[in-house]
Amino acid sequence: MGAEPINQLQSDMKSAAELRATIEQQIVSSELEIADATDREKQVAASEVPEIRKQASNARARLEEMRKQIQALDRQNADREKVLAARLAHRDKLDSERKAGQASLAAIQNRVREAIGEVGYRGERLRIIDPGVVPEKPSSPNLPLNLVAALLLGLVLPVLYLTLQLAYQDQRASAHRSASRGVESLR
Repeated sequence: MGAEPINQLQSDMKSAAELRATIEQQIVSSELEIADATDREKQVAASEVPEIRKQASNARARLEEMRKQIQALDRQNADREKVLAARLAHRDKLDSERKAGQASLAAIQNRVREAIGEVGYRGERLRIIDPGVVPEKPSSPNLPLNLVAALLLGLVLPVLYLTLQLAYQDQRASAHRSASRGVESLR
């Protein structure tokens, strides 16, 4: 936009159109002056005719000069219109390329977002059933539980040992007695 400004061209074209309108008004005024001079030539005395012809000649010269200015303005305006059309076409082309680039960028960004979203689903899918709770006190060693267990084992194990020992001794004693009776009866 900086390299190919169109605002300056458009303002130049507008001012040229205003200048052309002003010159056309002056042309109409000069043509009216020439026509008026021709009419006065017929109505005035012969002594004033050279002065009226001189004014008409000056008006014709101005008229010719103004027509040349209008032609020059028309040529400049045509050149400006060509340049303006070329710049507008170039600007439209660049604008369409920019929009296509933005659409392409949006599509790429969308694909990147989708890829990032899919990466999260490719790993293991774990579902938390019950969130963990941080314990308030340590669960082990539980000193009171260990003391109760030691006390019970200290009482139960000796009782069990004694029971088994007594049962074994009874069995041995009765086996010994039976064997002694069997030996006595054999005698």
